[in-house]
Parts: sequence; structure tokens; C-alpha cells
Amino acid sequence: MFKRILSFAFFAAFAVQAFPQNLTTVSASNMTDINGSKLAAGQLCFLITDQSDNPISVSIGGGGQALKRGYCSPVTAGVVTSFTVPNPANTLPSGIYYRITVKDSSTGQEVLRYTLVSFTGATFNFDNYAPMNLAQGAPLTGNSVTGNLAVTGNVAATGTVTGSNIPSSILQQIFSSGVGQTQRTGVNFFSGITCSDNAGTLRTDCRPGTLNTLAFSATPTFDCSLGSLQKLTLTGNVTSSTLANCQAGQLVTFEICQDSTGGRTFANPVGLNQWSALPIAANACATQQYSFDALNNGFPDMMPALTGDVTSAATSTATTVGKVNGVSFPSTPATHGVPVVTASNTVTWKAVPDCTDTTGNHLNYTQSTDAWSCGTSVPASVVTTTTLASPPAIGGTAPNTAKFTTLTATGDTQVKRIRANQGTALVTGDFGSLTGWGSTATVSSVSGTDSLALVTISSSGTGQTINAGFTLTFHDGAWSNAPLCAVMRADG
Repeated sequence: MFKRILSFAFFAAFAVQAFPQNLTTVSASNMTDINGSKLAAGQLCFLITDQSDNPISVSIGGGGQALKRGYCSPVTAGVVTSFTVPNPANTLPSGIYYRITVKDSSTGQEVLRYTLVSFTGATFNFDNYAPMNLAQGAPLTGNSVTGNLAVTGNVAATGTVTGSNIPSSILQQIFSSGVGQTQRTGVNFFSGITCSDNAGTLRTDCRPGTLNTLAFSATPTFDCSLGSLQKLTLTGNVTSSTLANCQAGQLVTFEICQDSTGGRTFANPVGLNQWSALPIAANACATQQYSFDALNNGFPDMMPALTGDVTSAATSTATTVGKVNGVSFPSTPATHGVPVVTASNTVTWKAVPDCTDTTGNHLNYTQSTDAWSCGTSVPASVVTTTTLASPPAIGGTAPNTAKFTTLTATGDTQVKRIRANQGTALVTGDFGSLTGWGSTATVSSVSGTDSLALVTISSSGTGQTINAGFTLTFHDGAWSNAPLCAVMRADG
């Protein structure tokens, strides 16, 4: 006989979480010989082990310790008396194994033994268990083996490894747009992905982007399979150029640079549509990115079509005049200027004058005279300012004493003290369904309301179990967030 006194405080907070399934119920109803005769009398035994079949002790989920010895249940006419064992999923450590044995009471002999048995869940029907670890490695004869092949070291294969049950961790399949490709012993990344040969079992440094630097030629070929960035430095004039292996859907960047002399010309490949003229200054570079919609046929990304001449000084990297879709743009805008269309297909930068007085001026541009002026907008004297009064206190009194059914604050709310005294008072009869507290458990010292309460439950009698529970019926309806139960134990 022992007595435990637990005190509880309830207040609005978060949901009380349920305990997980810590025990598994074992059952079996068909323990038979190979001829179908049921075992007349015997025992079914479970013993907790590690992965080497060594007996161990573990912590049971929810509390308690499992001793390092087996538990046996009687078998009569092939039917075992059901019993419970710790659920391997919730033990500490988790993922334990069981050694399962069956003894024949008439002979005292062990007639069944399984090791490294694992399961999870609330129930385990031993009739449906299929052992997976009984087969032993078969000896190798010639170049074939019948049965399982046990290898304790590395396997080096010079040919193709095939098999319907090869784990995915051994041979990974490559998918292209959701379609699985034929499995190979190696993968070759090109044009877009670069992988360094780092140490270890994981390839962690693959990254987009591969640079292909071309040696200068008057007739170069840009092979897109060799890199997603194609770079060529002009040391002479390129009279023609060619694309190769530029696949539909591929994204490739072309970087063409002048050498220290400059003034070189470049004939872009057929297939690079809307190619922009290159700057001619020494050491100047131009970069353009293309998306290919067909083999060796691409269009620039995020770039308007350029037409007409792009004019640069031979010793400058700055373009002085450019044309976009036929409209001429000077490259250097006027200080504090805006672009103004002053003639057909011509844009001119116009400096914006200051309008600095305080009478509400605005800026005018007159096209016929091509001139800016400061015009009068709304006079400052017309603009009025209205100061909004502060909102009244909630409830109309100071301090506020109004009552609310629901009050929602979207910002910070500062309070001095919150009193939870508006709920219905709790009584002893609100606490029921005392399970696991003992045959003569009692409820006493109930004080407080649905909002905040204190109760004492005294455990006494017999039949106490772990995870004891009770039911509290609230008077004021369901909580938006389930109440939180705070437990204090006092042994007496």
C-alpha cells in the first residue's frame, strides 16, 4: 500500500499531448509442426537483444526499465496467451531486436528460434511473421553462386552490375524530365555541371557552370558540350564561326574579348540570332547569354534586339550612340536629365531645371519650343492640415472596465495584471474517470474556475498503473486552445 498526492493547476495555453503507444500486444494461434499438428503445450518466449543477438536492458517508452531477461507465455493447442512487450519504436535506445523461441513442454526442447526480429505498432501477430535473416552466404563456385553471397570486404566489378533487387543506394538511376534512363556504372557531366573529385563517399561539390576557353582561330567552333560559358579572346579577325552540340533547352553564355590591340572584327555563328556588335576598344569584352530552342539555334535572354550601328571610339570602352529597335540613344545622359523623343526615332537627353520656391510649383515641358518651365500647381495656402484626435479608450472609461466577448489585438498590448476570475467555479464532481490511481483514489481541495483551478487527487488502494488519467468537464464550453495541465507530486 502506498499513497501519492498530486496537485494540478489548469490554465488556458496549448494542447495536452497524448502518450505514444509504448507496448505491443503479441498474439499467435497457429503454432504447428511441419505436418500441421498444433503444439499441444509449450511456451513462446521474447528476449530483447542488440544487433549481435546479445541480451540487453532498455528504457520502456513512457517510463520504466525492461530487465535483461526473457518473458514467456504459455501455448495450448497452438494458441498462445496474448501478452505485451515494449514497442521497439519507443524504447531508448530505439530500434531494438527480439530473440523469439518456442519450447515444447512435453520434451523440454527448443523447437523454434528467430533472432534479430523487429516490429512496430500496437499489435504483433506472430503467425504472420516472415523471417528475413535465416539464409547464409553461399560458397562461390566458378563464376556463379546459388543463393545468397556474403561479402565482408569491397566488391570491384569490371563489367555491368545487373539485378532486379539491387538497392538504390548501390546504383542510382538518372531521370530526365521524369523519365528514367538506363542505369550505367558512371555518369559524365558536361556543359553546365562541374564536379571536383573530392574525398569521401558523397559527391558534395558539384555546381553549375563549366568554362570552355577557345584557342584563337579565324574560323572557331563553339562546342556547347564543352562548357556553359564559351570564351574567346580576339588576337585577329574572325571571318566565320560555327556552333556545335548546342542542344534545345540549353543555356550558354558567350564572352568575346578584344586583345590589347583592339579593333578586331568578329563574325558571329549562324544560329546566334540578334547578336550585338562588339566594342572595338582594347581589352573590351562583350557577354551575351543564349537559350537554344533547337539544335544550334538560340536567342538572347532578357535582351532587346539591336539594330543599326553601335558607335565607339577606338580607345574607349563606352558606346557613344546605340540603336534599339531603330531608335537612336546617346550613351551618356545629361546631368539631371530625362530622355525626350525630339524627332522620329531619336531620343535626346534634356536637363531638368530647378523649381525651388514654396508656392506649389510643378515642372512643365513644352514640345513646340523644346523648353522646360516652372508652372503653378496648387498654392501652398490652399493646403490645410487636420490633426486627428486620439481614439477614445476601449469601453469609454479610464481605466477601461468594459467586458468583451472576444477582444483581438494586432499590436503590442501592455497590461498590469490579468485576473482569470470570470469563469464558472469548478466542483469535485467535475473530475471523473479516475483510471490508474488506485481502487480508493479520491478528489479533494478543488478551487478556482474554468480559467484557473487547483485540485488534489490522492492515489490509494490497489491497481495503480503508470500514465494514470482523469476527465475534467468544463462548464464554459470548449477552449480555442486546449488547456495545459501542470502536475506536482508530493509523496506521503
